[in-house]
Amino acid sequence: MDQSTFQDFQPLKNIHMIMLAIVVGIMSGIGAILFRMLLDSIIKICFFDNGHIFYDSTQHLPLFNYKILIILVPVIGACIVTFLTTRFALEAKGHGVPEALYAIHYKQGKISPAVALIKVLASAVTIGTGGSAGREGPIIQIGASLGSTLGQLISMPNQQRIILVAAGAGAGIAATFGAPVTGLIFAIELMLVSVDMMSVSVVAIAVVSATFVSYYAFGTIPEFTSPIIMSNVSYQQYLIILISLIPFSFLVGIASFAFIRLMYFMEISFLNIFDNPYIRHMMGMAFVGIILYVFANYFGHYYVEGIGYSTINDIFQFLLTNPWLLLLLCLFKILATCLTLGSGGSGGIFSPSLFIGATLGAAYGIMMNYLLPGYELNPLIFVTAGMAGIVGGSTGLIVTAILLTFEITRDYTNILPIIMTVAISCVIRMKLCNETIFTLRLHKQGFFVSDILVRK
Repeated sequence: MDQSTFQDFQPLKNIHMIMLAIVVGIMSGIGAILFRMLLDSIIKICFFDNGHIFYDSTQHLPLFNYKILIILVPVIGACIVTFLTTRFALEAKGHGVPEALYAIHYKQGKISPAVALIKVLASAVTIGTGGSAGREGPIIQIGASLGSTLGQLISMPNQQRIILVAAGAGAGIAATFGAPVTGLIFAIELMLVSVDMMSVSVVAIAVVSATFVSYYAFGTIPEFTSPIIMSNVSYQQYLIILISLIPFSFLVGIASFAFIRLMYFMEISFLNIFDNPYIRHMMGMAFVGIILYVFANYFGHYYVEGIGYSTINDIFQFLLTNPWLLLLLCLFKILATCLTLGSGGSGGIFSPSLFIGATLGAAYGIMMNYLLPGYELNPLIFVTAGMAGIVGGSTGLIVTAILLTFEITRDYTNILPIIMTVAISCVIRMKLCNETIFTLRLHKQGFFVSDILVRK
């Protein structure tokens, strides 16, 4: 694809693109609301919860009276997901972003609307029946598909269609997390082929529109609330924090690498071992069900199911303070996510990345207080740094990771540890593996998207 800077748009085309951006943003916001309603309905059906229209994702799911029944729920979900993906759209499997990147760089931004619809259904079933994945993946694909569809219905150059695809993807991120700046930067860092004033303006308008619509349904309160993390920190404490973050950042980089490689290993292994897609995904989700049963039976909650916000909320409220349990949750969230998506499930990877980083950071912060008892370091310093570090390390989106963590906590006081952790973890991950979780599978298939992103 021609990577040269786009020619300036004519004034009429500027207005035309802005109007389309508003439409894409509004529709992406509505898509996010409808997806949440569908997902929450499936959760209520599967887990017998009769609460409000939107399930409170920061609360743990109710346990079955016979806890072993949880093993069957993901397996039943696997049958439904496999039927949807094999019958209607194989591209709906996985976490969605690689497909959007492929469409941008190799298909002139053309995405079938059917893929987005099946992605929505498959992801809702995957997550709603206990699979470990994020709800941002399908909403990114909804937004990207809407932008692509409008760009195909209305005659326009490929470059303009790609801008609308990027605008839709950014709007999807913004609507999912209530994070407009993150959505804008996500599109700039990953989706836009060429960055100029007009393309950024189109994305910005779409992001604002989507966020405003999502605020109507979900409100403006951030996902996670906690006391000010870095309040009353002395200069000496700050220095100790930054020094202690160096080995932690190396650890986060290694964890990001492990996440990427295990995801790809699971995808290849399930394809090679099981020829039948139904058996393939059912086996993967049976393992996930066993993991959920073990945690429910021995620790009182499923913990690693779904998007995992209930566990992250427990960490922010200091309800999870055993470092060994936290490390166990970190390891099994990686495993459950790779089993879910690698065997044929559908969903995003941002939310699992936040979970992995939060549990790893909490375990490290608590252990640091054992080693340095006189400094009284707040473990949440490492929690938010770990969340950003895993997102940045696994996706390669440095600025997106920093801003996402800030916008979902609304706490700016921990910004230096967050920036430092993301930067070091990305460098470590790149030393171990140049590809990200978005580009490794495409690279193995002969599509070198990472090289294009580096040259952008």
